[in-house]
Amino acid sequence: MPFRTFAATFIALIALSACTPKFPKPDPEDALVGCWSGEDFQPEYQRTVKSLINRSADGSFHIAFIVNEQDVLKIEEGQWHRKDGIYTTLTQRVGGRPVDTRHALYTDVYDIQSLVDDVLTLRHQKADLSFVARRVACTAGSTSPSGTRPGP
Repeated sequence: MPFRTFAATFIALIALSACTPKFPKPDPEDALVGCWSGEDFQPEYQRTVKSLINRSADGSFHIAFIVNEQDVLKIEEGQWHRKDGIYTTLTQRVGGRPVDTRHALYTDVYDIQSLVDDVLTLRHQKADLSFVARRVACTAGSTSPSGTRPGP
């Protein structure tokens, strides 16, 4: 029985990955590449939370939503793309588990309102909310603004 469950899960993951749109890789010189930290209202949590996102030049991203240094609410991973002043993310994993990327919930589209020095302002097109992030130093495996991995 465990093998059947594993096989079914493996087949489902392959099927989902076949349906996942592929974004072109960003220009390695793209100013959005790197680590950015913000603190904004998140409708999903009905509160202000900190976030730390690491956008890689290979088009992948890793974001942690944080209440405090010891309390990570959620970690998302996926692909990102920027074109003509539009920044788009496609979340592929939440908490390390694959998601159905065909669901609109996992695609977010933002207008880039400004990118001045190390301050980025985005407006989420659907939610009509603005988010401000500041560039921070990236450290290996960082998931919090202090560069440490919260939790045990």
